[in-house]
Amino acid sequence: MRFERPTGWTAPTCLALTYKGHPNQRSDIDLAVVSPDFSEDLYEERLGLMRLAVEIDDRIETKPFLHEMFTPNEPLVDEIQKHGLKLI
Repeated sequence: MRFERPTGWTAPTCLALTYKGHPNQRSDIDLAVVSPDFSEDLYEERLGLMRLAVEIDDRIETKPFLHEMFTPNEPLVDEIQKHGLKLI
């Protein structure tokens, strides 16, 4: 499977949250995607990411962030920065 980046997009930063507890075959995969190319409508952006993710693995849960929103003041961002893994 191959995905093309839309024309004019910069490469996003993808971060995976580390799993706490006991992962199993049904555990979801949390993926934060940080990009300056997202619109202000992050709900629609998330739907687009989910459409791509389900073609790879239906356990992937996506969360889009604009660069300016990705600050430690956000509880989820703080968690990602403490326990996440940078993928790209």
